[in-house]
Amino acid sequence: MQERLLLTWMLVLTGATLLFSQDYSSCDGERYRQDVFDGVTVTTGVQFGSNTTIGGNVQDLFMDVYEPEGDTASVRPTVVMAFGGAFVFGQREDLDGLCRSLARKGYVAATIDYRLFDAIIPVDSNQMHDVVVKAIGDMKAAIRHLREDAATSNQFRVDTNLIFAGGISAGAITAAHVAHLDETDDIPNYLQNIIANNGGIEGNSSDNYQYSSSVAGLVNYSGALKDASFIDADDPPQFSVHDEGDGIVVYGNGLVFAGPIVLVYLEGSFSMDQQAEAVGVESRLITYPGNGHVSYFGDNADQYEAEVEAATAMFLADQICGEISDAKTLEPSFSVRAFPNPLPAQQPLRLMVEGHSGPVQFRLFSISGVSVAEQVVTAGTTELIDLPALPGGIYVIELRPSDNKGAAVRQRIVIQ
Repeated sequence: MQERLLLTWMLVLTGATLLFSQDYSSCDGERYRQDVFDGVTVTTGVQFGSNTTIGGNVQDLFMDVYEPEGDTASVRPTVVMAFGGAFVFGQREDLDGLCRSLARKGYVAATIDYRLFDAIIPVDSNQMHDVVVKAIGDMKAAIRHLREDAATSNQFRVDTNLIFAGGISAGAITAAHVAHLDETDDIPNYLQNIIANNGGIEGNSSDNYQYSSSVAGLVNYSGALKDASFIDADDPPQFSVHDEGDGIVVYGNGLVFAGPIVLVYLEGSFSMDQQAEAVGVESRLITYPGNGHVSYFGDNADQYEAEVEAATAMFLADQICGEISDAKTLEPSFSVRAFPNPLPAQQPLRLMVEGHSGPVQFRLFSISGVSVAEQVVTAGTTELIDLPALPGGIYVIELRPSDNKGAAVRQRIVIQ
């Protein structure tokens, strides 16, 4: 197999359907999944907070906001992104390309400042924990600012129910804690003290605490948590991408260098995915082979970047649109057996649909959401489906009643 993609799909259809008060008529099957806007409007230098760095310097905090040009939707889902750079370097402009990609698909995207380590060098792990907690507070202030904007001037037309946190590397570590760390978690005493010294769980980079910093989901590009057990059953869904042999931010768990003489323990995307599965939180994980760090946006970008962006959009769109057209009939009316699984290359797929009396539409999707095969099958019989030649990897089977009067059933399958 030329590439090995490990993707955990926890698609519980009754839980994946999102019913908000807004009319998401913009969920047309293309918006949020594909590029549907040609232009992007960028508003730079939107201040959302101010605070003191670990080096004692006062830093004003800004975001750049990206919107689909010419969009008429009254509210839009929003992704707040944080750049990478080991909490030592980097700038919000580094995520210009990712934010433009999201805006072309119909999202509002914001890339934010957060405070970096600006002392001489970190001399102990508590200093690095402190700078991470500061970054978490900064991102929470950015999220609160967007909710405040929605409640006041409404410049960006943000859907306050659908704000997602995301980031790359250090930015993903920040976003992961924004999504999953809360006061109900078993937080070690030393970390509780650091949090308390930085204004508590919400931070103190702004004082608009009447607005929530909660998020609807996490986009995690090679990030980690201090402790994967921070993920609880009531936490938001997550989407992760990671290099399996990452030596900068661990894929599993272990010590990583946070400066020339400091080691910090982290639990990476694989550990986060395992914990999410254990507590019933939707989690999707794409794993790439090799020892790179964020290689899919770096050395291997030509091969993987478009695929990662498409899979990200598919995850977000599923949270936003769900099965809205089927809102009155959420429970699947049939069950499916697909075998063999894994499916050897060039071998027909056997499909058995039980508990349904009419024709069923079969579709097979790649992990990037592209339909690669479809066929109408008859319930109650074992159907042989000849698939086209496909690269090895993980795919998703979708079966839906041909009359569209029931919820879809989805199942993962591996093609060898």
